[in-house]
Amino acid sequence: ALPIFTGICEELYAGFESMRKATGADYRKLVGSGNGVRQNPALKKIFETGFDMKLHVPRYREEASYGCSLLAYALLNGGDLSSATKLIKYED
Repeated sequence: ALPIFTGICEELYAGFESMRKATGADYRKLVGSGNGVRQNPALKKIFETGFDMKLHVPRYREEASYGCSLLAYALLNGGDLSSATKLIKYED
């Protein structure tokens, strides 16, 4: 199973590098969600090694619903997504 996990990580990392080069952004936080990373320590470790960053997993298990709630919060508060993202807490 590990080669499959490594392949998943390599594919996502290639997209991440393309985005970093296109935007010039310096990303410093890796966030993953869903049961794949939540319930699989091996996959989480592969992502942390592949991206050379600690992987943060949100406390909230219904990530899509919580994300919609944050978007609604932001829209009701003048479209400020940065204040909405500060409400996210992680399992660390």
